Amino acid sequence: GNIHLTGQSYASNQNDYYTIKMTPDGDVLWTARYNGPGAFLFAHDVAYDIGLDSTGDVYVTGSSNAPGSATGDYVTIRYDGATGAQVWLDRYSGGSNEVAYELAIDAADHLYVTGGSFQNGHKFVTIRYDVATGTRDWVAIDAPAFRNIATQIALDAQGDVIVSGLADPDGDESNFNENIATIKHRASDGAVLWSQSYGSNAVGTFDVPHDLVIDSADHVFVTGENTGVIILLEYEGATGALLQLDTVPGGPNEIAAGLAMTLDPDERPVIAALARNYNTENRDYLTLAYPAQTVASRIGDLDGDDVVGPADLAMLLASWGRCEACPEDLDGDGDVDAADLAMLLADWG
Repeated sequence: GNIHLTGQSYASNQNDYYTIKMTPDGDVLWTARYNGPGAFLFAHDVAYDIGLDSTGDVYVTGSSNAPGSATGDYVTIRYDGATGAQVWLDRYSGGSNEVAYELAIDAADHLYVTGGSFQNGHKFVTIRYDVATGTRDWVAIDAPAFRNIATQIALDAQGDVIVSGLADPDGDESNFNENIATIKHRASDGAVLWSQSYGSNAVGTFDVPHDLVIDSADHVFVTGENTGVIILLEYEGATGALLQLDTVPGGPNEIAAGLAMTLDPDERPVIAALARNYNTENRDYLTLAYPAQTVASRIGDLDGDDVVGPADLAMLLASWGRCEACPEDLDGDGDVDAADLAMLLADWG
């Protein structure tokens, strides 16, 4: 099929949205530029994501400076897929700085956009649109912690909406203690169905999501970075219960993160990751593939025998203390301690 790209283009001392439709051979079919109303020096428009509906029309979203302001708003645009003509544009302002990072379109062509708003503290903001008119069906605002930015969105088999992003418990960007927040909204009205946060809140132990996928059984997979190691979280779609987590370090002296994820034909998670050596700045690309039955059967099943029992308890106690990227560190805070013991005992049997 044809190729659709969006991003930013610098022209006349300002950044604009720039969207291109090309043939598979790279021939340009049309281009569309959006130059927002921001005044000179404040005219900064950046598109972050793109999607197509069932008719082939094109949707882009990102951030565009408001008139005469240095702060951005969500700006979402629908283009005619055949010509590139603008069908509608919606500008959402929460009264402060807003950035939309991702969009998703369901089988019925409902459009969902998510990102962050800095109004009265940082919040997740997720919007559902009527694609025919560009009017908002609902706006959901979530504040799982003090500073929150949603960066990922996906839809399950029922069309319900799952968003994930970072949630900073104290708002201090300098102490690196962000958590991964994942929230499910009902498609029809945006009501929260469940909300989960993964992380320890401890200074220097940060968790950041980079991708989110959902399988046909509505298991929710989130990958990203857990204090310098690759992390994979799996949630039960109906309840939000944490089914499993896995952490994978890079090589010696490397900081690693899962950056992108897909499911193979057997619905096994496959992660593309990057590892950076903090001494030499050399970088390695990693690919991780997981077994078919989710990452493992139980969160406390350290030995993989489908039973959480004395053998798993012995493994956890043997690793007691500081133990970064250890499988026994169930909560991912870099320490095997009472919190991990409680998680294992809660999964006993």
